[in-house]
Amino acid sequence: MTAPVLAPTSAGVLQLASAKRLRVNLAYDPSLASQVTPVWADAFGITNLTPGAPSWDKIDATAYHNADVNTGLVNKRDKKVASSREISGVWQREIFADPADNAATKRLKDSAEQNKLAQVMIFNAVDRTEQATVYIVDVTWDEQGGAAADKGVDNFTLSVQGAGVKVANPMGAAIVPDATSVNVASAAAGVRVIITGTGFAGATSVKFGSTESELFKVIGDTEIRAVVTGSTGSKPITVATPQGPDTTPLAFTIV
Repeated sequence: MTAPVLAPTSAGVLQLASAKRLRVNLAYDPSLASQVTPVWADAFGITNLTPGAPSWDKIDATAYHNADVNTGLVNKRDKKVASSREISGVWQREIFADPADNAATKRLKDSAEQNKLAQVMIFNAVDRTEQATVYIVDVTWDEQGGAAADKGVDNFTLSVQGAGVKVANPMGAAIVPDATSVNVASAAAGVRVIITGTGFAGATSVKFGSTESELFKVIGDTEIRAVVTGSTGSKPITVATPQGPDTTPLAFTIV
C-alpha cells in the first residue's frame, strides 16, 4: 500500500522571539508611601514591545556674565531639565486557562481604567547580563475590536514617570558547570570516581576525553559520581548541563 501524501506539504517556520520582555508588579499600590515586597508577573501575549528612547526637554541657560571680554560673545548651552519616555506594545487578547497567566495584562488594563499608576520591569531575556529597569508608568490601554482584524488585539502605552531604576536581570546569567577536583588523578576504565565543583544540577553528560561516561549520577549541585569510560591516556573530564559544557576540562588520566 502506498503511503498517503499530505497536500499541501508542510514545512517548519523559523521565528525569533523578542529579546525585551515585560513584567508587572501586582503588589504595587501608588497610594502607599512605603511599598510592600514586589510580586512580579510576566506579561504573556505581548508583541511589538518597544521601550522608546528618552526624549529630553531643554531650555536656554545662557550665562551673560560669562561673556568674552574681547569679543562680547557668550557661549549658549542647552540644559536637560526633564525627560519623557514611552513604552508601547500590542497585547494579543488571549485568555489563558490559568488566571495567573493573565494577571499582568489584567493589572495594566485595570490601572488604565482606574487612572492609577503601575510598576513595570523591562528586561532582556536574551542577554542575561544586561540589567533590567523598573519604571513607574501611567497606562493607556486602547481596546481594539471595531474591525475584524482588530478583534484579537489591544494596544497599550506606558508613559514613564521619573527615572527608571536598574535592578538585576530576573533571568539571571546562565551558570555553566565547573569541575574543580576529582578524588583520584587517574584510574582504570570501570572505576567510579567522585567529581566536585559547581553548577552540576541537571547535568546531561560526563565525558572522559571525547568518550561519554557509561554511568554517572548527580549527587547535588557540587558533586557527581561517574564511571570512568574510554581508552588509556590523558582524558580530561568535561561536565555538561543544558547551560553548556565546562570550559575548563579537569585533568584526568585513564590507566
